Amino acid sequence: MIQVESPIKPGGRSPALWASTRPDLWPSQSEAEKHIRSNPFWRKWDPRAVTKYIEYGLRPVPTALYPIDPPSSEGESSAPKVTPNSVTLTTTKAQEAWTFMRFNITPYAGSTDQKDGSNSEYAERFLSPDLATSGKEGTSNHPSYVATCPWTCLAFEFLPYIRPSVLFVWGEKSHLNTPGARRDDKLLRVGTGLGGSGGVRAGMARAEVVKGASHTVPLEEVGETARLVSVWLVEQAKRYLEEKKFWSEYNSQKSERGGLALSGKWMEYMKLPGDTKRERKGSRL
Repeated sequence: MIQVESPIKPGGRSPALWASTRPDLWPSQSEAEKHIRSNPFWRKWDPRAVTKYIEYGLRPVPTALYPIDPPSSEGESSAPKVTPNSVTLTTTKAQEAWTFMRFNITPYAGSTDQKDGSNSEYAERFLSPDLATSGKEGTSNHPSYVATCPWTCLAFEFLPYIRPSVLFVWGEKSHLNTPGARRDDKLLRVGTGLGGSGGVRAGMARAEVVKGASHTVPLEEVGETARLVSVWLVEQAKRYLEEKKFWSEYNSQKSERGGLALSGKWMEYMKLPGDTKRERKGSRL
């Protein structure tokens, strides 16, 4: 599993703010491209990534959001018009913003129970089914908040149970995964629970930091991100071959006739008490 700048525990400034306030309509393709290439946000990106964004991130009108305006009579409103030459975002900024946060401004009754049968309590059952019952500051995962982000918080809760090996890639200047707790809380949590991989101590989780990069690290430092990922993938391929070799040679002694029938060893142990313990390696009977 490769996690590049994964924001498991959001908090602070709303991550949906930028998407909610960005321009999304330009008089022409050239004006849109000029805006994007001159914007500090995109200037950090690899030029190839910016070119691909312009190619696939913009589209001509008309759209459901921006139908082409009919010709206006002289002296009519000077508001920006949608003309046949206009371009907009391929994915509307509304859809982009809504991917970050869930929105609920209905008055909060203080619980998600339905004991009194009121409409507000009943609504919470539908509006907040996956939110925490007790809030923690900075997690955006409690029904008392206007904007919530339960999916990242749920992912954080399940990190200890991850079985595959995990590589985290962080940007040195990331505003989300800052050095210290914001990185360690994920790295040191992965695979440490029941059924997990064993995490860092077992060599099943590690992190790499890309110098000079921010949250959009794979779009800024394409080559370095690819290098780190490819080195890790080579290691995982070797690990896979070792595991494949182990299973090809391992014999559980539970079956006979090519796995079709129970073995004598199986039958012998099934007649013993259910809490029979395995023999200690190297012990003498």
